[in-house]
Amino acid sequence: MDQRSEEPSSELLAIDIPAEKSWAIAKSAATGAIVLRFVGPTRTEEIAQFFAALSEMMPEKDAQILFDLRELHGHNPEIKLPATRWLLDHKSRIGQITVVLRRAAALHKLVVAVLSVATGVKMKVRDDLGGESFAPTPP
Repeated sequence: MDQRSEEPSSELLAIDIPAEKSWAIAKSAATGAIVLRFVGPTRTEEIAQFFAALSEMMPEKDAQILFDLRELHGHNPEIKLPATRWLLDHKSRIGQITVVLRRAAALHKLVVAVLSVATGVKMKVRDDLGGESFAPTPP
């Protein structure tokens, strides 16, 4: 694993989210890592927007993606199909996905594990940027 997939810079984790959205996206010029930060509940109409923004930022290969879900509240079940479809469509371009969660986010950890198994994309789960756990790696 190269340096890009290690610690995300604190500047990326602090990206501002416009008041009218529940998410923001940024790309590090230094590392190339793409960070999506979510707050509050994710509104269904925003799902296609953030996957489109992520697709535009994706490199041709070895994309390092970090989903910061520490301030996400609740779970929108409408995310399952678009997330699965996006992961399968972009699997060959993904190097590493890291998902940062609050320690108590058991439901979100389960969702990450299910998506990882369903799509065959290895996803690393981090608790509050502290300890690590890993979603199951498909055979």
